[in-house]
Amino acid sequence: MNKAELIAKMADDAGITKTQANAALDSFTTAVTKTLKSGGKVTLVGFGTFSVSKRAARNGRNPQSGAVIKIKAKKVAKFKAGKELSSKIWFSKEFVKARCKIVSCFFIINHSNKKNKAMGRGDKKTKKGKIFMGSFGKSRPVAKSSKNNADTKSKDKKEA
Repeated sequence: MNKAELIAKMADDAGITKTQANAALDSFTTAVTKTLKSGGKVTLVGFGTFSVSKRAARNGRNPQSGAVIKIKAKKVAKFKAGKELSSKIWFSKEFVKARCKIVSCFFIINHSNKKNKAMGRGDKKTKKGKIFMGSFGKSRPVAKSSKNNADTKSKDKKEA
């Protein structure tokens, strides 16, 4: 969404003209700019916080020549989204539906192969024989028995 589209949306939602919406938006950006320039911060509860962050001086490189360049310290504008805005973006209906499908598929796959699991590094086994995956990774499938390996080797030799 660009500035013109935002002004049109504001005018429609508030029932005002586009010129009035443009004046309101310009007033908002001017107020935020002045506040940040003076070193303050603007907090809109539920939406987010505009603030100023200081970047330290550092050394960089010229990509063409590879020469070392000194980059000066500067102040940059920063925006941190509020809790309400973040939750509206992160937990949209489409996201929740997709996440539920992924979790349910993982649950089905994980539990359908439970009998073919071997103990992995960091895994624990309960008294009832259930295997819980440890912090070092997922449990691995049980290796095929030596009879199966011998059968496949003999089949390979016959085909060759």
